[in-house]
Amino acid sequence: MQPGSICVGIDVSKAHLDMALYPGDESIRVAYDVQGMATVIARVSAASPTRIVVEATGGVERPLLRALLEAALPVVSGKTCCGVCWASGR
Repeated sequence: MQPGSICVGIDVSKAHLDMALYPGDESIRVAYDVQGMATVIARVSAASPTRIVVEATGGVERPLLRALLEAALPVVSGKTCCGVCWASGR
């Protein structure tokens, strides 16, 4: 990771979203609904992250991914990250 880079991780479940920023210790849990997604998008947008990794959860993550992409945020699926790590031997 480059100096000054900010990464966001979002864990998705049917009931809630858990978001954390790195570096730093900011984390939040919100309901996984329209208002919760809006809260996450506002917090993420304010941080200007280099990338956002969203945990792949059997399709439950799709509405969030769609909302992040519509907000023009740099989002990748956790499934993609795992594939890259596996392919590179990590």
